[in-house]
Amino acid sequence: MSEPKKKPGVTFWATVVVVVVVLYVASVGPVGWIDRWVTGPGFFNDACSVIYAPLRLAYRHGPQPFRDALDWYAHVWRID
Repeated sequence: MSEPKKKPGVTFWATVVVVVVVLYVASVGPVGWIDRWVTGPGFFNDACSVIYAPLRLAYRHGPQPFRDALDWYAHVWRID
């Protein structure tokens, strides 16, 4: 008989969480760049406001190195 399949462990799920958080933060650059071309109020701007509200909160109240890193990243995408 074959062994039963092993369920994903803590390491797997921790890796998934880290990757999702990194991709979430990294997505603000391309989305900000697209937002430059979408003018005025609308679904895209409203969705971005909701989706990136936690990141804005972290930026406002987070540590200075985090703010500096996001400022640098925004400058790379020319969204500052």
